[in-house]
Amino acid sequence: MLAHAGGDNRVRLWDIASQQELVALQGHTATITGLAFSPDAKRLVSSSDDGTFKVWDAAALKVSHLFDGHYANENIDSVAFSPDSKLLAAGGTNKTVKVWDIAGRNELATLNGHRGNVIGVAFSRDGNTLASSGEDGNVIVWDVIQKRQIFTLKLGDDEWIPSVAFSPDAGFLATSGDPKRATKLWDVATRRQIATLDSHKNEVMSVAFSPDGKTLATSSGDSTVKLWDVVTKREMATLTGHTDWGNVVIFSPDGRQVASASDDGTVIVWNVRTHEVATQLKVSGHGVGTVAFSQDGKTLATGGSDRIVRLWSAATGQDISP
Repeated sequence: MLAHAGGDNRVRLWDIASQQELVALQGHTATITGLAFSPDAKRLVSSSDDGTFKVWDAAALKVSHLFDGHYANENIDSVAFSPDSKLLAAGGTNKTVKVWDIAGRNELATLNGHRGNVIGVAFSRDGNTLASSGEDGNVIVWDVIQKRQIFTLKLGDDEWIPSVAFSPDAGFLATSGDPKRATKLWDVATRRQIATLDSHKNEVMSVAFSPDGKTLATSSGDSTVKLWDVVTKREMATLTGHTDWGNVVIFSPDGRQVASASDDGTVIVWNVRTHEVATQLKVSGHGVGTVAFSQDGKTLATGGSDRIVRLWSAATGQDISP
């Protein structure tokens, strides 16, 4: 399953094999900015410029939690589940990172430190550490348990950092940024930059590590996706197929596929080994802003400015909307 959201204010879920739209779930009133499936496969979260994020029950296909009122007149730009599916982190235009207890629906922490909007959040695999990136040119690494900053990477006041990702072993951080059009790799223990991956022709919007940590994927405004060898720091492949700005790239849970979302209104699912297009979905006439795989890797979720999440049975093709 793959989730996608974009400029049409809908979240859509797609069956990758058949390229069929599965279900539409309505609720948001503005552009959907972020999507994430919980690692336990029970929930899907969608965030929006309407200042809310909704947690959808994956079985009942309805909103189980609505978080609003905490981001009055603010946009939520990014969301991420902790590996145990118990916590949710959200960042947005209020310049803070908020951490929520999903079951209790309680805000556990408001993490202050950014001087600009927070546009990327990512948990480490053990869930004890959280990284956030912002429009202030900083990446902050947080201790989730102690609710405090561990350290800050200062990339420069003239840079904004749209995406940040931990390697699976949490030994490295990858950051994307502008205006240098490069991806940077950082050693978490020493807090030093160890590599600059620089061959895109426009700014890098998204970074993602493969589940085994050996490959890094990057998506850029130059319409391409690149795959990098994390050990050698060399480019392995350039994936072409999009015709407009690239927004988000993610790996499937088994690492065999990578999905990219673009302003051309498509999501492309690539075979990581052969570098060939496995599936291409023409989502809508709007740009696709965010994308997420389900934990079984069999379904694709999409969203945009029509404020609807679509779900259809992958097995029967029947509408299973509530």
